[in-house]
Amino acid sequence: MRTAVWTDVVASEWAKLRTVRSTYYVLGAALVALALTSVIAFLMTADWDNSPPSEQAIFASADVGLLSTPFSMFCLAVLAGLAVAGEYGTGMIRTSLVAAPQRRTMMLARTVVLGGGALVAGQVLAWLSFLATWLIVGDRPRPISPWETPTDMIPLVVSHGLVVMVVALVAFGIATVLRSSAGTLVTMTALLFVVPVIAMFLPSSWRDRVSAVLLTNLPRQLAGEVPGALLSPVGAGVVLLVYVVLAVGVGTAVFSRRDA
Repeated sequence: MRTAVWTDVVASEWAKLRTVRSTYYVLGAALVALALTSVIAFLMTADWDNSPPSEQAIFASADVGLLSTPFSMFCLAVLAGLAVAGEYGTGMIRTSLVAAPQRRTMMLARTVVLGGGALVAGQVLAWLSFLATWLIVGDRPRPISPWETPTDMIPLVVSHGLVVMVVALVAFGIATVLRSSAGTLVTMTALLFVVPVIAMFLPSSWRDRVSAVLLTNLPRQLAGEVPGALLSPVGAGVVLLVYVVLAVGVGTAVFSRRDA
C-alpha cells in the first residue's frame, strides 16, 4: 500500500465524515442526552438533600455517566451506521470505489477514521459527564456520590470513552454487512438495550456469563470497578478486542467479495 494512496483515502473518508450534516446532528443528540441526564442527576441530588438520613442511605448514585453513556454509545453507533450504509442508499459507494478501488484499503481507512473520531467523541462525552457529576454532586458522600474522591472515577471515565469507540466500530462492521441504516440501528438497539433486559431473565449461571460480555457492562469491568466480576480488566479488554475483530473482520470479508 503506497503511503500517498493510503493518506488520500484516509483524507477522503475524513472529509466525508466531517462534511455531512448527520455527523453534527448525531453528536448534538449525544450532547442533548447528556444535558437531560444531568437534569435527572440534579433532581436526584436535590431530593437527596431534602430526605432524612434513613432515606439518603438507600439512594442511587447521581452519576450522570450511568444514564448518558448508553445513549452516547447508541449515538456513535448511529453515526457509524449512517456513514457507511448511507453511501449505499445514495449510490455514492460506486463513486467511492472508483476513487479508491482497493477495498481493503478503504475498509482500513474507514476503521481508522471512524474509530479515531469515535474515540475522541467518546472521551469528550465521558469527561463531560464526569464534570457534570462533579458539579452537581459536589462534596456529598456516598451513595449519592459515585466516588470517595473524584480521582477514583478516572479509570471508569476512560473506559467509557474506549467502549464508545468499540460500539461505533461494531456498528461500522454491521452496517458494512447489512448495507442498511435501518437494519444497523435495529441490530445496535438490540445489542445495547434489548439483550441486557433479556439477560436479566436467564438462569443465574447463564445470566452472569451473558451479562459480563455485553457492551454496556464492559466499561466497569475494564476499569476494575466491579468486585468479584467474572471478567478482569484484561479479560474485558480481550472481549472488546474480539468485538472489534469480529465486526470489522466480517465486514471486510463481505465488502471485499460483494458487488457494490
